[in-house]
Amino acid sequence: MRHLDWNGGESPTDPQWLKPKANALLRHPSTHLRSLRAGSRAEAMPSRSGSRYERSMIKLPRLYAILDASLFSDNEALYTSAQELAAGGVTLLQYRDKSGNARQMLEHARELKRRVGGSVKLIMNDRPDLCLAAGFDGVHVGQDDLSPDGARKVIGDELWLGVSTHDPAQVVEADKTPADYIAVGPVFPTASKVNPDPVIGLEGVRKARSLTRKPLVAIGGITRANARSVIEAGADSVAVISDLLREPRKSAEEFFRILR
Repeated sequence: MRHLDWNGGESPTDPQWLKPKANALLRHPSTHLRSLRAGSRAEAMPSRSGSRYERSMIKLPRLYAILDASLFSDNEALYTSAQELAAGGVTLLQYRDKSGNARQMLEHARELKRRVGGSVKLIMNDRPDLCLAAGFDGVHVGQDDLSPDGARKVIGDELWLGVSTHDPAQVVEADKTPADYIAVGPVFPTASKVNPDPVIGLEGVRKARSLTRKPLVAIGGITRANARSVIEAGADSVAVISDLLREPRKSAEEFFRILR
């Protein structure tokens, strides 16, 4: 793979036929995901044309809220934060839990769906099987997770699919996949990951914008103080974790005022 430098020049109903997939994945996740990883890159999807997938472009809201379960003292605090964010205008919310077991994650996800699913599009981090089981609207995968092709095979054609990237080469590769949007970052230093990737800065956002026409989500250290500059650099949406923790409703409303 050729190296590229940053500075170089309505919520669909899950198809019935997908439910057995979700159940099988939940029973034997490792076996099924390994199988999908092995075969996903070799099999082209029917909608593929050349190196790009012919899918209608989705429209992202300016603010993409992320709920990280590890940052909440208990389950009720997690659910209340989701409700406050929805009350503040958030319409796209990702649930992330890097350390929870599948049963716990599914419990959280189903309760989030019950409380805010009517007004908020819900995205599951990492786990397409749990996305289906919880009735979520999409899944987001990272570089070390199931590939976008594999994830698309699990969730089908209707749900949203996002993929994380951290350098130009990854953006170029993600642009060729069935992902509906591409996340890029970290834009600024962040404490949300134990071993974060190198900071790309605003120039990294500009470079990513030049490499894809897909909706672009910027993530990493984004606050109300710098969010506008990230949008001006070419991002369609900003993903925020930490700066939505205190007074979620008020914080979300302020983000929308800044980003309109």
